[in-house]
Amino acid sequence: MKDFRKNISFILKQLKSAEVVIFMFDFDGTLSPIAPTPKQAFLPVSTKKILEKLCKFSFVAIITGRSLEDIKKKVGIKKIIYAGNHGTEWQIGKQKKTIKISRLSCQKLAEVERKFKDLVSRYPSLLVDEKKQGFSVHYRKLSASRQSKFSKEAEKIIASYKRSKFISFFYGKKVLEAVAKTGWNKGKFAKFLIGYLKKKYKKDILPVYIGDDTTDESVFLNLKTAITARVSRDKKSFAKYFIKNQRDVNKALHYFLNALYKRD
Repeated sequence: MKDFRKNISFILKQLKSAEVVIFMFDFDGTLSPIAPTPKQAFLPVSTKKILEKLCKFSFVAIITGRSLEDIKKKVGIKKIIYAGNHGTEWQIGKQKKTIKISRLSCQKLAEVERKFKDLVSRYPSLLVDEKKQGFSVHYRKLSASRQSKFSKEAEKIIASYKRSKFISFFYGKKVLEAVAKTGWNKGKFAKFLIGYLKKKYKKDILPVYIGDDTTDESVFLNLKTAITARVSRDKKSFAKYFIKNQRDVNKALHYFLNALYKRD
């Protein structure tokens, strides 16, 4: 991974010469600072203002693990393209779609979710967040020793479903997610979105994606010709660049806005 800041001149040159640009972002830990609980996460006013301005010059999308309804409330910008639940539900303008999950997937998800909810009595700070296409278990508020114990119990639950055709599990930053296997993830949605826009507007599109977590790797891997950046350096990441921390994302947004505003 290369340092985003040290390569900004090359990145801005690409933006200025592009016919059309689409900026895609994760939310938590990227546009929003990491919060103790999902409800406490927020979009800073300064970030919202930049995104509103970016929408005047380019396409802007937010692709998140949050539900579609939740992310729309958190951001509140009409012109943005929203994708919730890792791309399995989305809204482009007035068009909305949810990828259907099988009855058996719903049953298995409910079964696993009950097992994690049973752990709350022993881990009162544990938060199980139910979503349409799955659920997430947030353990950030547990002490370090309790996190270790919880992880061991969580692994025992996951182990019994590892060969399941209906559920996928993955870890994020102090969060465990269980989702229905649909064949969709953030990377697949990003590719779908780019293809959708190319077909509709008949123009070449330069994709830019910034994310901070494991779930964003599917985008980095799938969009090899795009400008991709991971928030914080991770040698195992497929992103081309790294942005030092979440606070520096705003600086990147300013660079993007200035580049598009000033281009011929």
